[in-house]
Amino acid sequence: MKRNLLVLFTCVAVSYCAFSQENSINRNGFGIKGGVNATTVHTQDDTPVAFETDAEYKVGYHVGIFAEVFVNDFKKIAVQPELLYSLDGYKIKDYQSGNNNGELVYDLHTVNLPILLKYYFTPNFNIHLGPQATYQVCQSYKIDDNEISNTAFKRRINSTNISVVAGLEVLLSEYIALGVRYNHGGKTLYKTRDAVDVTHRSFQLGVGIKF
Repeated sequence: MKRNLLVLFTCVAVSYCAFSQENSINRNGFGIKGGVNATTVHTQDDTPVAFETDAEYKVGYHVGIFAEVFVNDFKKIAVQPELLYSLDGYKIKDYQSGNNNGELVYDLHTVNLPILLKYYFTPNFNIHLGPQATYQVCQSYKIDDNEISNTAFKRRINSTNISVVAGLEVLLSEYIALGVRYNHGGKTLYKTRDAVDVTHRSFQLGVGIKF
């Protein structure tokens, strides 16, 4: 999944930049954005064995708003804060535990505030990097589309989290941008007393429309 996202973005970026015009306009503005996520979790080596070690990527989505403000006269450097709602999580295709057997899907609903520093190599292409603060709204577990409430599955999630975001973006026009980014969680999803050190990982492919 993550390889397909990167290949798709690279093909679009290379093709467009090869034919982009020199007079593309970089300007301050705000807009809306959305796209797809490929998310999973990583279990730290010193964590007791947990079912999250078998986690695979699952598909989710993100939607939200952003603002872009250039901080120098050459239009090379910009700051971009965003406010995003995201459906994250992971899946385990063949989960087996007692009477609970099948595909386990974990959904984590989050509200995210990344603050990105962007550098434009050309008027149409930039890289960006920055911290992201996350409010973890709620979670759910399903096996074969049936929601489960067994406390043996449920972890007690932290209400907040932090991560580092890095990505690439290509401007398809003055108003439309296509971007891909990686999100590396820096703090466990769960409360310390659950003794499970699990951090978030995600790839995002999104489209932004600037007004």
